[in-house]
Parts: sequence; C-alpha cells; structure tokens
Amino acid sequence: MRALMICIHKKGDLTDPGNWRPIALCSTLAKLYTCCLVACITDWVVTGGAVSQSQMGFMSMEGCYEHNFTLQMVLDND
Repeated sequence: MRALMICIHKKGDLTDPGNWRPIALCSTLAKLYTCCLVACITDWVVTGGAVSQSQMGFMSMEGCYEHNFTLQMVLDND
C-alpha cells in the first residue's frame, strides 16, 4: 500500500517546520481493506482470549467510563 504524505500548516511562521503537520493520504480501497482486516484480527484476538478483559482503551466496546469511574472513586477517597 502506498500513501501520499502532505503537510498542512497549523499556525505561525510558514518557514518553521514545527508549524506544519504531516498527514498521509491513501486510496479508499486501501482504507476499506485495512478496516476489514483490523475488524477480523480484533475479533480473532478477543475471541481467542489474547486480550485481557480489563483492556478497555482502543477497543470497539464501551468501557472507558468504568475505568474513569473507578479512578475517580479512588481519587475522591484519598
């Protein structure tokens, strides 16, 4: 898969490289293929038990609220 990298100006001086943000553009077909591949691999890993039940971040299921609530309770009780 090939991607075209372009830079988008964020703010400030145009001659300062730190003021530019690179993004990669790829074809719609490549994005669709990658999305399907990620879905299949994620399903396989979760079903196979390779991912901990406590893993909530970067998963399609909702669960970060539970972790945030637990963290808030611990902080409130200190």
